[in-house]
Amino acid sequence: LHAGHARRLAVRQARNRAGDRGRDAAGGAAGTAFHGGPIVPHCAHRHPVPPPAVRPFHVKHPQYNPDLDNPPLSDAEMDELDQMLLSVASDDSILDMESLDGYLTALLLAPTLPDADVWIPRLWGSDDPEDSPFSSGKKTKKLVQLVLRHLASIDRQLRADPDGLEPLFGIALSGDDEDSAEEVVDAELWCIGFLHAPALDPDWWNRQFDDPQLADALTPIVLLGGDPDTLTQAQQALIATPEGRDALSRQVPDTITALYRHRQQSIEKNNLSGR
Repeated sequence: LHAGHARRLAVRQARNRAGDRGRDAAGGAAGTAFHGGPIVPHCAHRHPVPPPAVRPFHVKHPQYNPDLDNPPLSDAEMDELDQMLLSVASDDSILDMESLDGYLTALLLAPTLPDADVWIPRLWGSDDPEDSPFSSGKKTKKLVQLVLRHLASIDRQLRADPDGLEPLFGIALSGDDEDSAEEVVDAELWCIGFLHAPALDPDWWNRQFDDPQLADALTPIVLLGGDPDTLTQAQQALIATPEGRDALSRQVPDTITALYRHRQQSIEKNNLSGR
């Protein structure tokens, strides 16, 4: 777990309302539905996603190119991007750096990245590529450039070693005594961001949620980032305490690894069948 920027629990109380709005939006985007024992959400288009055939003639946002030299963001740049996202936060937007990290990770766990004019406007809660979060085009361009660099950083980590990926989770110390305090991890905001992505590729994500093994692995993400009103009493009890949330949060990296390996197997299988 990466502690350098997974550090927002200290200010979480001041942002609970924003987190609740984002969680509700993410839960709606995932179209959460429960079937019996394991949590099995079903993705649904909350807003129509334009198919590739109707892409604008002039592409507004740059497509992600993994071959470009995109250096990782510095801590100062992460803080800058975090503040930019917070300044345009809405009910449907990606709230902050933690949520962005989850959103981008989920995008990379599908076989293909959606068109840039689809996934980038969702950062500020829009599905219109002509919308801009700022009056300044230069500022919007800066936000997109920083986001693409962070996407590239996550992509490189996944390709090199999915087990070594360092997601940006909230971390706090429990207790008043720093010497004896223990780290408590909370991946709520990361999971909220993650659950914004399935609406952009519902066919793929429905299959993942319908797979018994993957659905079980996805349970921590849905519990932490989904709409709590859709949870049973027993499920709500799992996220009711810092200890419970910590336990679920520490399972999320294993979920990422499982999803990435499944993605790679699916790509290899499709390549073989296409020969």
